[in-house]
Amino acid sequence: MSTNASVRQGATEPFRPGVPALDLFPIKLWSKYLQDASSASYQNLSYGAINSQAALRRSIASYLGDAPSM
Repeated sequence: MSTNASVRQGATEPFRPGVPALDLFPIKLWSKYLQDASSASYQNLSYGAINSQAALRRSIASYLGDAPSM
């Protein structure tokens, strides 16, 4: 299978919509991310604690504390 989008879609023209530069896509890195995601445990697939994670709460509180009031 060719990685050149123009082989599948006809002649390539600059800024042709819908034809990505498939030869530039980081397929090895993408495959690694897919592998990592597919090896998730059942615990990671469930709903979390009702009060969320402490680091997330701190980050949201910090963001809201810095936000201008309306």
